[in-house]
Amino acid sequence: MGSAQPKMLCLHGNRSNMMVTEMQMEVLGVAAVASCSYIDGPHKSDTYDKDLEYGRTWWVEGAELKPALMEVIEYAKKHGPFDGVFGFSMGASVVTLLSDPAVLKSLGHEGGPLWRFALLACGTDRLLSMEPALTTPIAMPSLHIHGAKDPILADAQRLLKAWDRPKLLVHPYEHALPMQLAFAHAELLEKVTDFVKAPSYEAVAAE
Repeated sequence: MGSAQPKMLCLHGNRSNMMVTEMQMEVLGVAAVASCSYIDGPHKSDTYDKDLEYGRTWWVEGAELKPALMEVIEYAKKHGPFDGVFGFSMGASVVTLLSDPAVLKSLGHEGGPLWRFALLACGTDRLLSMEPALTTPIAMPSLHIHGAKDPILADAQRLLKAWDRPKLLVHPYEHALPMQLAFAHAELLEKVTDFVKAPSYEAVAAE
C-alpha cells in the first residue's frame, strides 16, 4: 500500500519469454510508472521469432494446465502482493483464469485475489475451455489492448467478454505491441499508464 508505484506481475505469450515482456512494458510506458516482475512459462518451446534466445509457453498439447497456474500462484505468493497483472496473448488467458475467485479456490488458494487489476494485450481465449472451469464475468478493473490487424482478433474479442465492464483500446497493428506505439500513439499510451496508476471499475448494479 505504501509503495510509490503499483507492483505488477507480467506474463508473456506463446513461444516467447520474459525478455519480450520486459520490452513490451517499456513500449507501453508501464515500466516507467510501475514496478514490474517477470516470469517465464513452465514449458520449453520453439520461438515465434528466430532472434529470440529461447522460447517458453504456458501450455503444450497433451499437458494439464493446472501446474502452470499453480506456478504463477506460488510466484505471486512469494514475490507479491501485486497490485496488477499484465498478460500478452496466451498469458492473457492465464491472467483471466487466475483473476477468477472460483478458479483460485479450486486450486486451493484461499488468500484472496492475487492482484487488483489486469492489463491484457492481444489476448486469446484458447485456455479458457480447459479445467479448472472459468466463472464469468470477472468483476475486476481490466484494460484490453487489441490489434486491428491481429489474425486472432476474434480470440481477443471473445476473451474480452469474460470480463465485467472491460475497457478497450485498439491499435492499428497486428499481434504485437510494436515500437511504433511509442513513437506515434502517445494518446493510447497515456490511457494505458493512467489506468495502471489509477485503475477504475464501475460494478454493474445487481438487479
